[in-house]
Amino acid sequence: LDGDHASSFQRRYQRVRVVAKSGGDYTSPLDAMNDVSSWCPSPTYDDPCLLRIMPGTYDIGANSLQMRESVHIEVSGMSSCTIQGALDSGTAGLVKGARLTELRHVRVLNTFFGVAGAANAIAIYTDGNSWFYLDHVEASAAYAGSASGIHQINSATTFMKSVRAWARGTNSSYGVYS
Repeated sequence: LDGDHASSFQRRYQRVRVVAKSGGDYTSPLDAMNDVSSWCPSPTYDDPCLLRIMPGTYDIGANSLQMRESVHIEVSGMSSCTIQGALDSGTAGLVKGARLTELRHVRVLNTFFGVAGAANAIAIYTDGNSWFYLDHVEASAAYAGSASGIHQINSATTFMKSVRAWARGTNSSYGVYS
């Protein structure tokens, strides 16, 4: 089929949305997650939803991509997809995990260029959220006073498989802070 007719045969799955540079449901992971109630009104452990992010670099600026309970994010591969931004926060990461969620196959890069010793850069953050899974994830944060690739507090339970985490800060640096 030619390009004009192929899209009319594309299957649309319930409770799944696609972020892509073009041709997806959204062009920004922030927009997709902020609109989650319209495409996934009541996710549960037994009936979760999926946000699929296609190849590319998605710059979310100084925002935090807040995951929602039972809404998983799967990306096209950490060598082909990056969520990046520059967020200064000690209580949020560029991606903030949620209870009963999975983050898979992605590179998360927080490069906040702050005043030496005064800023915080965290790539992935979770706060007391039970059952947060990281699978084939690279998390890095740099150029801040304090930097953490993965930062978990308040008895957070994070399961990690094939994870690379690193940080470079002028005051403190943690690949994984727990």
